[in-house]
Formats: sequence, C-alpha cells, structure tokens
Amino acid sequence: MKLLTIAIPTYNRAKVLKKCLDSIFNQIDGLNNYVDILVSDNNSNDETFNTVNGFKKRGCNIIYNKNKINLGMDMNFKFCFNYVNSKYIWVLGDDDYILEGSLKNIVEILRDNDFGVLFLETRKLKNNDLQVFTSPQKLLSNISFNITFISSVIVKTNHIKNIDFDKYTGSYLNYLQVYLDGIFLNNINAKLNKITMNIANDMETTGGYNFFKVFVRNYLDILKDYRASFPLYYYELEKFKLLKSFVRPFLLLAVQKKDTNFEFKGYGKILFKKYWYLPYFYLMWIYIYIVKFLK
Repeated sequence: MKLLTIAIPTYNRAKVLKKCLDSIFNQIDGLNNYVDILVSDNNSNDETFNTVNGFKKRGCNIIYNKNKINLGMDMNFKFCFNYVNSKYIWVLGDDDYILEGSLKNIVEILRDNDFGVLFLETRKLKNNDLQVFTSPQKLLSNISFNITFISSVIVKTNHIKNIDFDKYTGSYLNYLQVYLDGIFLNNINAKLNKITMNIANDMETTGGYNFFKVFVRNYLDILKDYRASFPLYYYELEKFKLLKSFVRPFLLLAVQKKDTNFEFKGYGKILFKKYWYLPYFYLMWIYIYIVKFLK
C-alpha cells in the first residue's frame, strides 16, 4: 500500500492537465515509493489521452482510467475515491498546480503523522505552520466553507468503503461526506498554512452549474445532515460566513446580470429559503443594491 494517491479527475482540459502533471513529475523523484498518480478521464474528446500517454512514454508512472461515457462530475469523483489503495487520497483539480518542493513537504507530513484529514490552506496567512487540531469542530470552524474546495483536502481512506456516494449524486459535492467523515471519525486532524498550490488556472471553463444551488442549497443541506456532530450555533455561524465571505460577490454578479460561466437561475428563491428568518440577510440585500446603484 502506498502512502498517498493523487487522483486527478478531468474532462476536456488537456492543456491545464499537462501543467498539473508537470508540477507533480518535476518533483516526484525520490517519492515514487510513497505516491501513486491516477488520472480519471471522463470520456474527453480532446488531447487528454495523448497528453497522459506522452508522460507515460517519458517513464512517468500514471494509472489512467477513461470512462466509456461521461459519467458526470460526481461519478468521476466516486471512481477516484473507490479506486485507490493507499492510506491517503488527494483529489487534485486538473487546473491546480503543486508548487515546487511542496510535494516532498506534504509526503513527509503524512509519513510522520496519522491525521484523519490534512487541509491545505490556499489563503495567505501570517505563518506557514502546521496546525494540529484535537477537536474536529474547531478544525471545521477554522476552514469553514473552504472544505468545498476539493484540492485542499487530503483524507485518510479507511472509511471510504462505508460512503454512499449515490446519496448526494447531482449535488456536485458528493465528495464532502468523505471529508466530513474523515474529520469527525478522527480525533487528530491538521491544517498546513503554507501555500502549496497555484490554484484555479482555467477560469474560462470553470463553472457550468448553478452556483447558488451547489454552494448554498446543496452545501448547507449536506452540512445539516451532520448536525449531530456539531452544535446548532456552528451551523448558523457557518451560514453567516458563507453569505458574507463567499456568496456575496456572486450575488452581486447575479443582481447585475453579469455574464459568467456559472448559472444563477432562482438565486433569490434559494437564498430566501435558507436565510429568510435572519435579519442580516435583508441587510445584505440592501448592501448589494446600493453597490449596484453606485456602479
């Protein structure tokens, strides 16, 4: 059993996939005994196969899967999680690149510790420390909605066989239960504050789904299913942080009817259903319309 599988689900993004794989194989020397690389191709019709084959011809060890049909994002995630035979899995976005020296650092942390989850910070903080959390609730409160960023979480695999991926099929977030269970089933988790990735390098094709359905309705519904694992006030606090720090700029885009790769249909109804009883929700609307008017 290897220590870590880096699983890369991909679809028609050969150009960024090549850079992602370059960022791995440029620093994998000496780590081959610890790391497997899996590329799960969701039936791409671009140069994805040739790109992966090019790395194989260079002697790069890649496990390549090509689905016979496009299974959708959720089912491609499911394949990645169910395929691995390593202690940890890191599902890495195909347009996220690992910074030089970071792979060795991450492998050393995983080798020398036994965390349920290692969260990789993408925000620039004052220190580069490895923070260890003995309270699952404190870690979740610290990382908040950033847990939805799939590339930020390295998770132990020993509980994956018990995950019902079909439960949240169509949510675009069926992987969240892997991460949440990984946090709550283990007493010791960690967060690496050092920036290890260059993220979201293909914003032109990012999206294709309804932002508010995925990151408001679906995220909060999944989080609510875990309400037995944390007190009620955490859920309400998370709703506030989500609206203030993550949803707000997208709400402004929706109100201004900006052209993006995300869908915003029904955003008002989705937000009202989740926030109607909270006064700050109405203050947010006032703020949004003031900004719209001023612009």
